[in-house]
Amino acid sequence: MFKNAKIGRIISGCIGSFMQVSTISYCTVFGVFKQTIKIGNESMEIHVLPFPTYKIPIDTNLGHGIVLGFQYLTACIMTATVIIAFSLATVFACHATGQLTIMVMWIEEFVNRSQKNKNVHVNEISVIIEHHLRILSFLERTEHLLSPICFMEMFKNVLTICMLSYCILVEWSGRDIRALTAYSFTIINITLSMFLICYISEVLTEKCKEIGNMVYMTNWYRLPDKDILNLIMIITRSGIEYKMTAGKIIDMSVITFSNIVKIICNILECPHYYVFYGIAIKILQNSKK
Repeated sequence: MFKNAKIGRIISGCIGSFMQVSTISYCTVFGVFKQTIKIGNESMEIHVLPFPTYKIPIDTNLGHGIVLGFQYLTACIMTATVIIAFSLATVFACHATGQLTIMVMWIEEFVNRSQKNKNVHVNEISVIIEHHLRILSFLERTEHLLSPICFMEMFKNVLTICMLSYCILVEWSGRDIRALTAYSFTIINITLSMFLICYISEVLTEKCKEIGNMVYMTNWYRLPDKDILNLIMIITRSGIEYKMTAGKIIDMSVITFSNIVKIICNILECPHYYVFYGIAIKILQNSKK
């Protein structure tokens, strides 16, 4: 139980670190450093913002610093919403996994008990069944609470990855190392966060399936007929597959994560061809000259 709680805290901390570090690095690269532009034959350095604004003077250091500070704060707050949603889902999933592990121990203790040993922690199958139903009820309430939030955050993350990937394709010809690094670092962190939440959901699903398989692999045939019938109830209930979903539309699993990556690659396929087509045209024009 404590091990699963620790794993949940570690995963939540990793998700928070990935998201906040990517946000701060993005704002730093596109907000702190000046950008060099060319106007005719002259080049000049100007202040830029990570999220461009209009009708707000940022020509001075003071104005730029104030607006940049507000944008830092806004970006951190927006990222915190993603962290809270994914962290809650992770902690609840790890808590349910720990409870299922305890239930496995109780079932093994119940099946392997000896008639001479009366110091058995769980001596009634009803306690195990009630505990199992409480776990499933907890998972249903968690699903009802976090499913819409996870759907919005997953959709936002996929859209963000698509936009940043397109920005990488656009900036590739300019060879802006700082911009390319910031875009790539942000995409990697968002992708890792999505993978962690999908992975912990996959672990929870497999743990729910494991209950029925574990009951079947025990020495159930040595039990009285009444207890065997009660164990069949647990096997039957465990046969109903549980999955954490995003909006009750997308299953949160490793397979779903791989499908999302494939979809993003397919979306970026057309702009990718256009970029290479433009590069080929430039090469042909230079060769003619």
